[in-house]
Amino acid sequence: MSFSLRPRRPDDLPALLEVLRAAFEQHGYPAEWPEDPYAFMSPPGAYGWVAVLDGETKPAAQILLRPVERDPRIDWEGLTGHPPEDIALLARLFVDPRASGLGIARALLDQAVAAGRAEGRFPALDVYPDSERATSIYERMGWRKVGEYTGYWLRRGEHPLVYVYLPPEAEPAGAR
Repeated sequence: MSFSLRPRRPDDLPALLEVLRAAFEQHGYPAEWPEDPYAFMSPPGAYGWVAVLDGETKPAAQILLRPVERDPRIDWEGLTGHPPEDIALLARLFVDPRASGLGIARALLDQAVAAGRAEGRFPALDVYPDSERATSIYERMGWRKVGEYTGYWLRRGEHPLVYVYLPPEAEPAGAR
């Protein structure tokens, strides 16, 4: 089975909601079902791509690029070597469990990294430590954990620890 990538469109959201539900039920992503799944899939300022399996019309996966929220509680510049406004944060990557193993996550990550760089921004991503499925994909692709921060939001009643990853060829903070 193969697939193609294309920009995500607003009319993809109902199908992506089904994919998100399947990813949640089978793989535990997101860690908690969002109160507003459509807002979760479309944070402010984000845009992205979907993967569509050959012979199908509905998307089987998505990834977004979004701006980093400037917040004094998170030292993005210390973690990445770049100010928040220069970072393209890869986010909301999820794949239909029936399409796992096809290389969709890798293709979407590569697409988002290339797009961020084409805009002159520095790609990075953040992830919860217990998202082992995701972190193993990132690490197999050569992404490097460069640090962590404590989230200012609540997850399961606590402020969560969040890992920050940079793509393989990115220069780590402090290397300049």
